[in-house]
Amino acid sequence: MSFFVQNLDATSPLIIYSGPWAVGGADGDPETSKYDKRTFKFCSGVGCSASIGFTGTEVHVVGASRLNSGPFQVTVDGNQSAALGTTPTTSEAFKLDLFNQTLATGTHALTIFNLPPWPDNPGDSYLNLEYIWWKTDTDSPTDVRLQDDTPAFSYQPVTAWNSDLTNLNLPGFDAGTGHATSQSGATAIFAFVGDRVALYGAIGSQGGLYTVQVDNGSVSTFNTNIDVTFELSAGQMIFYANSLPPGNHTVTVTAKPVSVTQGLTIDYAIVDGTQNSVTSPTPTPHSGTTLSSAVRSGIIAAAVVVGISALALVVYTLYGRPRHRAKLPEEIDMLEESTNGIHPFHDSPMRGEETSPPRYEPSASPGIETPTDRIYAPPRSKRAKQLPYFPLRVVNHT
Repeated sequence: MSFFVQNLDATSPLIIYSGPWAVGGADGDPETSKYDKRTFKFCSGVGCSASIGFTGTEVHVVGASRLNSGPFQVTVDGNQSAALGTTPTTSEAFKLDLFNQTLATGTHALTIFNLPPWPDNPGDSYLNLEYIWWKTDTDSPTDVRLQDDTPAFSYQPVTAWNSDLTNLNLPGFDAGTGHATSQSGATAIFAFVGDRVALYGAIGSQGGLYTVQVDNGSVSTFNTNIDVTFELSAGQMIFYANSLPPGNHTVTVTAKPVSVTQGLTIDYAIVDGTQNSVTSPTPTPHSGTTLSSAVRSGIIAAAVVVGISALALVVYTLYGRPRHRAKLPEEIDMLEESTNGIHPFHDSPMRGEETSPPRYEPSASPGIETPTDRIYAPPRSKRAKQLPYFPLRVVNHT
């Protein structure tokens, strides 16, 4: 059986955060360029947690060990690890496997949260998160990228969506195509065949709320209005599902912005390359009944939000807030983005280019940096003009 590796950047709307998390680099951290894609999030004090739901056989949490880092724990399917992290260190390391675990095939929920400072290092309890990735078995050996203007996508109402990226000057969107709307209730429907799907769009201060429904399943709400160090970043995963039943499926994405300054963008989708192609006709929509609760919990990332809130409350109750905060650097590193970063999905200037699954190299013990091949994301977006429907601007942050 084949497998593929899927990852979520720390800024992904599919990761549910609880506590006073902050965007890395916004405070002038001079080490920003050492993080994967120059993006990360950090949190100080107990009560900080990050959670995801996924279906797979192995999971890794990648972050950094900084001079102000403290201990943390990870809970997978209700099983809590011992306190992790090293005692106070005199050196810093990045792109580290903070935690990894091999799992039985199936649906899983993971939460990482920090603990009170080490006794010999009071005041320092920072947790730095770069991305989370997992491995999933599949019968399909290839993926195919379908652009937003292929027959597999349909948009309603048509007048609510803007796709004129030539005049809008949005080079950050893959293959130069994209759809955007700020009209509440506007929908984008994607039809495909296979057991998995990933949808990509943009996140940032001009993003907004949106809902996603697979076939006749439950409706889940997400938010691309994410505090990042740039106004809008294209090429971001806005929905992901795997381990779907064989056959035809549809994903319905509905914009739910709360103001005209917010909106939703659709860039492209990645699906099974053996059953979908750029030239194939649009699959017949799925006509089955509602997906089972087991499948829904596995395909909707961030389904554990209730558990997170409860966990945060327990942690706050048990430990309380720390009395001190570690100081942060005040200078900003303007170096170019590192070329050895690891990103989701291969760069492809070609529409519908098929790619083989990434080669997989298992990581060593947690806290040890190891090379891991993953699929690369589209290039970073650049400054652009405003959309008529909402002031969408893409800013180059390299």
